[in-house]
Amino acid sequence: MQIILNNSGVALHDWALDATSPSPYSVSTEEVRPGESGSIIFVADKLGSFTYHCATLGHREYGMQGQIIIAG
Repeated sequence: MQIILNNSGVALHDWALDATSPSPYSVSTEEVRPGESGSIIFVADKLGSFTYHCATLGHREYGMQGQIIIAG
């Protein structure tokens, strides 16, 4: 799976799917500056619904999170 993060905001952002949530994955992009893009490629071999988030300090608490569903 490839995740591409296009940062059209005014602050640093990233994308993280990590083992701190009930997830078998621990992957993230580097921090992405405004106007730039970042990506991550990983093998999506575990099925389920997992929470991803922006790991930049305070962003998750402001609601920058969502669900990714990996189905067979």
